[in-house]
Order: sequence, then C-alpha cells, then structure tokens
Amino acid sequence: LEIVERDWSDSIREIALQLVLHGIPFHTLVTTQEAEHRFKIKNDGEIAQSPKPIIWSNAAQVLQRGDVASYRERIKDVLRTPHGRKALSMGGVVWRWAVEFLKLEDVLEGPSAECLRSSPVCIRNGEEYYDDALSSSEVDVIVGSYHVLTGKIE
Repeated sequence: LEIVERDWSDSIREIALQLVLHGIPFHTLVTTQEAEHRFKIKNDGEIAQSPKPIIWSNAAQVLQRGDVASYRERIKDVLRTPHGRKALSMGGVVWRWAVEFLKLEDVLEGPSAECLRSSPVCIRNGEEYYDDALSSSEVDVIVGSYHVLTGKIE
C-alpha cells in the first residue's frame, strides 16, 4: 500500500531504494535453487565468527572518546561483511547506522552467498526463500549493547 500510495516507480530497484531511504523494513529473497546456481555454493561447513560483545570491567566506567571511535569501527566491521547490507533493509536503529556507513545501493547487492546458512525467510508452494540475516551478536554490536561485569552471577 505504501508503494502505491506514494506512487513510487514500477522498478524493483527504485522501490528497494525508496524503502531504504525511508527506513522501511523489507527482504530481498532468493530461492535455494537460485542461490546455489548463482553462488555455486560449496558446503564447506565454515560459519563466520560472531563478534564478541563489548565488556566493561565495572559499572562505574565512563565512556571516553576512544571508546566511541572503537564502537564505530566495530559497526563498520559488521557492515563490511557480505551480509552486512541486510542492515539497510531492517529499519530502526540498525538502519540508521547502516545508512551512515553504507551506500543505499548496497542493499541491491544481495542476498549474499551466506544467506543459505540461515533459516528460510518464508516457504511458498514448497519453495524456500532466503535472505541475508544479521546474528543477534552483530545486531548487539550495531545498537551498542555491552556487558558490564558486576561480580554477580545471573
């Protein structure tokens, strides 16, 4: 409805760019067969390592200028992965950081070969459809989550 109401182009590319520009979440999908043909996947079993959370030694620690620079670099590291372009189509805080560090057109570069490492986004008429996904650890890095060591066991 949003696309029709705003009278956006009939071009899939232009619609995707408008969705990114407005921070509206969406998926770019590929079937298993299309992905295997497109990426010539070899099942090597390797899975990318999720980023580690930021750990502060105590609750009284105060952010320093270097901490902010380090945080921004960690965000860039996540977004530079082949599936990092997914952040552009997620909306919210993740989208806001993604548009700062990625080009809007990057969303059109996917799904990446890594999409088959996650669960299908949907199944229609027996066909599985995949999109890139960010792990919960990667989203935590982007939104600035951190762990504080309190000495208490939870």
